[in-house]
Amino acid sequence: KGMPAALLMANLQATLRGQVLVNPSPAECLKRSNALLFRSTDADKFATLFYGVLDRGTHRFAYANAGHNYPLLLKPAGEPARLDLGGLVLGCLEEFSYTEGVVELALGDTLLVYSDGITESLDADDEEFGEARLASLLRAGGADMAARLIDRIVAAVRAHAGELSQMDDMTLLVIRRTGS
Repeated sequence: KGMPAALLMANLQATLRGQVLVNPSPAECLKRSNALLFRSTDADKFATLFYGVLDRGTHRFAYANAGHNYPLLLKPAGEPARLDLGGLVLGCLEEFSYTEGVVELALGDTLLVYSDGITESLDADDEEFGEARLASLLRAGGADMAARLIDRIVAAVRAHAGELSQMDDMTLLVIRRTGS
């Protein structure tokens, strides 16, 4: 989305890194980063952000969401579920408190974090790829390695769009617990 968006992301990345050093709580990091972003950018600038911290010892994943797509969590014997705690996008209001969620990742659990460039990709009929298709690919992923799952999702989104050019970034992060 050009140089202004790149500068905003560089500012946000530096801000978030600084806040992590002060307090690793995802909700507190978002609250403090939001206030700093609000003070340092134009009123029409904002960003969505999903921020999480994985404790590899306890397998607990703490997270907070600032207007980003809801990640999907897949348990081996279930349907994908949204991590649907949310909050306001960063930079709109100077003061906003974010809610923090925690999930414990059990053996075989898969967490999928994605940008709207995945779900909002359009086909020739202006139909979005959508969260239902994404959830279906996640469910069908079974025990695929995370890299294979990412490749399958990107290929499916590109096939859906056909000849149309991608209008937004496609970002995916897969976390799968495979051991104790």
